[in-house]
Amino acid sequence: MKKSLLAAALILVSAIAASATAHAADVNGEIQVAIKRNDFNRINVIAASHPDQQGAIALFLLQESQKYKNNPDLEVKIFDAATPFVGRIPPANVATADEVITGMLAVAANQDFQKRNPKGASDIFVNALVMSSQPNVVANDPTLHSEVLEAADDFVKKSPADADKRLLDEVNLAEAGGAPTVTPMGTRNPSQE
Repeated sequence: MKKSLLAAALILVSAIAASATAHAADVNGEIQVAIKRNDFNRINVIAASHPDQQGAIALFLLQESQKYKNNPDLEVKIFDAATPFVGRIPPANVATADEVITGMLAVAANQDFQKRNPKGASDIFVNALVMSSQPNVVANDPTLHSEVLEAADDFVKKSPADADKRLLDEVNLAEAGGAPTVTPMGTRNPSQE
């Protein structure tokens, strides 16, 4: 009797795990369709419909952005789409996010990239500043935010005409020791609950 109960429990756990994996695959598939259709608002709708998966969605978007090195505009858009949800990435997966943020920072800091795509560089810096200030990212890599800030500040000083208002605001605020000016969408504000 105990063996059959244990077997039934194992079957149930396996079925739940398979269902969760299939559900995550469905969400990732929906996101890929939204990317192909250049419908980035749809990604926010998908994330809002699956609040329990927003960390996984952020991680998926960060990793997905790396597949578009040959299309920098799309790479930056996908990286940008992950920003609101990076604060929800579980601690076990934050190192992967750090690697992508660091890689994108190297892209944005590249002089040739800045000349070819100054808006893309500015967008990467803004999003990397917001991402690197999230508590889960700071806990995993306490120096990343200062590295992003230094690179963003260099860009602002070398190319002030290419730095948009959002980047200037984020750099000024970070240098003053404040939090990001834009609360990432998808994050909870416990004081409003």
